[in-house]
Amino acid sequence: MEASPRRTRQQSPQTLAQGLDALTPDQPVAVPIPAPGQTGVALRPLAATDREAFVDLVEDSIEHLAPWLPVLADGTKPEAFFEQEIERGHDALQTGNAVRLIALRDHQIVGSFSLTNITRAMTRQCDASWWVGRRFLRQGIARAGLAYLLRHAFLDEPNGLGLHRVMATIDPDNSPSLNLAKLFSFTRTPSEDHYLRIGPSWKKHHCYAADAFDLAAIELKPYRPIDNSLRSDRD
Repeated sequence: MEASPRRTRQQSPQTLAQGLDALTPDQPVAVPIPAPGQTGVALRPLAATDREAFVDLVEDSIEHLAPWLPVLADGTKPEAFFEQEIERGHDALQTGNAVRLIALRDHQIVGSFSLTNITRAMTRQCDASWWVGRRFLRQGIARAGLAYLLRHAFLDEPNGLGLHRVMATIDPDNSPSLNLAKLFSFTRTPSEDHYLRIGPSWKKHHCYAADAFDLAAIELKPYRPIDNSLRSDRD
């Protein structure tokens, strides 16, 4: 049996879903940064060859990240964090229940963006999470990465994941993440607030949701008509 030909750079994928399938360390997806004078970022899966750069970024940012990332607050070393992320990224590619990407600018790792707990039952939703290294804050990177995640989550299959809801669990003291979520029309859902263990203590986190049926931030979402005949008189 002849081996199938390898994808070349000229054979660019036609959809976001195909793009994610094709992502490699040598073939990232480019995302513009919405800020004057800034170059864009590239998103791709974490690779074994990223160990040194990833560990250096986490070590430099650990005081900034530990209050928000339970894995670092628990004392996990950057090297072990890297190993965990490699394993989780591999599992995500195998199972399809997550999208885990790192962000690069000028070939430097600058952060991480993920969609996890993807469900495709009657409720089609996922959880979004992100972080950016200390040296790269307030440069539009988080905004560009989250915009890509939302587009991919909301676009119908096969172009995207075809989800209707993206959740984000945020520490109420994490003002930058709260502001970013609100920028993308996430709304507070207090009934789904829950506690996360950060280091030795538990802290209540607020839950926010972005909905594909909300007309806000429409440029990120497809048009989806709602069948009003299914609604009760009380809706």
